[in-house]
Amino acid sequence: MGAGSLIVVINLLGGWWFIRRFILKPVAALNAASDELASGKLDSRVPTHGEDELASLGNSFNQMAESLQRHTLELEESHAFLQALVDAIPDGVRIIDDDYNMLLVNRTFCEQVQWPDEACSGEKCYRVAHNLDSPCPVDLLTCPVEEIRKDPKPLKVIHHHCHEGEDTLDVEIYAAPMRIMRGGQEITLVVESIRDLSQQVRFTHEQRLSELGRLAAGVAHEIYNPLSSMKLALHSLLQSIDREGQSEEVSDYLSVVEQEMDQCINITDRLLRLSAAPMEQKELVDMEEVVDDTLTLLKWDAEQSGIELVRDFPDQPLRVIASGSEMRMLTLNLVQNAFHAMPDGGRLTITGKLTGHEVVLTFTDSGVGIPEDELPYIFMPFFSRRADGVSGTGLGLAISRTIVENCGGVLSASSTQGQGSCFTVVIPEADPEVPGL
Repeated sequence: MGAGSLIVVINLLGGWWFIRRFILKPVAALNAASDELASGKLDSRVPTHGEDELASLGNSFNQMAESLQRHTLELEESHAFLQALVDAIPDGVRIIDDDYNMLLVNRTFCEQVQWPDEACSGEKCYRVAHNLDSPCPVDLLTCPVEEIRKDPKPLKVIHHHCHEGEDTLDVEIYAAPMRIMRGGQEITLVVESIRDLSQQVRFTHEQRLSELGRLAAGVAHEIYNPLSSMKLALHSLLQSIDREGQSEEVSDYLSVVEQEMDQCINITDRLLRLSAAPMEQKELVDMEEVVDDTLTLLKWDAEQSGIELVRDFPDQPLRVIASGSEMRMLTLNLVQNAFHAMPDGGRLTITGKLTGHEVVLTFTDSGVGIPEDELPYIFMPFFSRRADGVSGTGLGLAISRTIVENCGGVLSASSTQGQGSCFTVVIPEADPEVPGL
């Protein structure tokens, strides 16, 4: 009986060891690896020994885990490639579903709305772009999601995007539908390409300066150089007449010709200064000189349009730190804008003064004025309502505002319909204590 009991105990212990070693332990390892795989640890594997059924099951599990890890890595690489692709696009890009969720955004859009890259995806489009807690009211704003939901066709709209700090950004949105399969059903997403209009205004401004620069180069070659040569020859002729004591009347006529040549050369100089490329480092600019140069170039245009030009500047200089060519472009835009508002003639008064430590310029015309409901939009890019009936680009005032803001100043407007408008430029005065100013 004792021997039989010992044999039974040995068999039980051996059976327990065998079951634990070859069944329970491999099953526990397989269960632990499954839990790790389910938690996202894709490199989890099951140690396998032998060639029994559990070892075969472990090998199958490892092959499944390796395949899953490989396909997940390929999926992550594809997503990273797609993200890098949209991040390389210079305009803002976002993809929105039917519930206003932004499924994908690029880095440019995040920079436009001043949101962190990782915080934008998954957010509501109206929350990020318009700082709202509910969808945009369709009566006040053209919503691309709503419009494409009604009619799945591409469209283009202009919006004001709001930053977290309540700053606004004028953007042009080109939206188009994108159909994909999800859960066995076809759904429509909205793809938006968002262009910062301030960048387009800056590009247009630089392009305009570049075109003027080429024009000025041609003027310098075709007019300035021949005039200079003629002036030298005329000066020599005058000296020869004085030495030989010839007719005083001839000398007077030639002196008049020389004065007119000087005037032509001065006008050409002003055109060259107007079209000069903006300097990266700003310079000291006398605003009275800028206004005088611009009015000289537009004097003939004013006479033909029946416009009286009046200027009022103090004795002290009005100096700012800016780009001379940009200040001339600013003055040119505002003066031409006033001319357009007076198609039947009138008066333009330009006043300069120093208020505290700020240079203040006002451009007051006696034109048709601006309707009260249009006044808030006149600085928007591509907004154009010219009184002379000509279709403008709508960029003159937008460029002017950009130039003033780059100098730390403010450009504002007031108007009374039927009586005229007044544009006010306020720019910080150049510090008189800075050496060399």
